[in-house]
Amino acid sequence: MYEPINIAISSSLNVIKALENKIKLVDKAIEKTIKGLNPVKYECLTSIPGIGPVIAAGIIAETVSVSFFKSSDALAKCSGLTWRNTQSGIILQRILE
Repeated sequence: MYEPINIAISSSLNVIKALENKIKLVDKAIEKTIKGLNPVKYECLTSIPGIGPVIAAGIIAETVSVSFFKSSDALAKCSGLTWRNTQSGIILQRILE
């Protein structure tokens, strides 16, 4: 009874490890691509604690052309982002203006 359970658990752990490795590869590809497209925005966004390469790429993708928005508040509302007047919020507003 123990052998089939051990095999099932071992197989599951191998699948999880393989998927984690694939996720790392995709994350690195996203980081490489976004750094090449807009390095200034990328560096500014990743300087904010909690925003890594993938989140920064998502924000940059959402805000390709900020000229569509009347203000940074309109952009934040559209993207589902809100910020307070903290350092991170100020940085985001400067990036998006």
